[in-house]
Amino acid sequence: MSKKAIVLASYGSMNLESYEETYEKIKRKYEEKFPDYEIYSTYNSKRIIAKMKRVHEISLIDLETQLKNLIAENYEEVYIQPIYITYGTEYSKLLDIFKEYEEKFLKINIGEPLLSKLEDYNHLVDIMNRRFSNENKCYLFIGHGTKDRNVASYGMLAYKLMLKSDNYFTITIEDGIDFKEVEEKILDNFREVAIVPLMIVSGHHFNRDILEKIIPNLCEKGILADREVDNLLEIQGIAEIFMDHTKSIMIM
Repeated sequence: MSKKAIVLASYGSMNLESYEETYEKIKRKYEEKFPDYEIYSTYNSKRIIAKMKRVHEISLIDLETQLKNLIAENYEEVYIQPIYITYGTEYSKLLDIFKEYEEKFLKINIGEPLLSKLEDYNHLVDIMNRRFSNENKCYLFIGHGTKDRNVASYGMLAYKLMLKSDNYFTITIEDGIDFKEVEEKILDNFREVAIVPLMIVSGHHFNRDILEKIIPNLCEKGILADREVDNLLEIQGIAEIFMDHTKSIMIM
């Protein structure tokens, strides 16, 4: 029987709790869903890998090193699943590594990010609508944003969420949709705001931008504001979208 592996490729986080509660959790889900495959977690940030080793004495591994290990261990079938929300610079880095190793396995493929096809946006919005449905509050979805052309992904998601409910607003921390674009409408119509981070982990941006800036800013203006969840993977159905993307590349 050939040796088969699924490699989960994430950016990583310096937050130990995020590592344990997010990355280890999705790895366990994959182990349950794909019992015939060995599941490996990799991290794209060399800086985070070094800090986790130095501060927490946890040894993490990057994608390229993991692929080299799989070659040495005679794996024949490998599927890489990026744990990213949209396409962008970090996804492109993984794609470049994949292309370098494309001829070194009997079968190797790479999956798409969370939002890659129109049906992914519709699926995500349906999940959000089932989970966040209190008509007495508004829900502020906060994404990371990006400086490249993939910023349009957040615009598409914001539009789809807006069509689903008048209580849904979307902003990005970096380039994309500024809070000022939705602030007036929120302040004029709602007294309570629930924050929903469109992020894989509750790391640096979650603490610096959401907990220390956005929530206090809303509270100062008389709005009751708090986070509804800490990250996307807490929401039932999100991990399943990633796993569906993995399954789709197994039959190509």
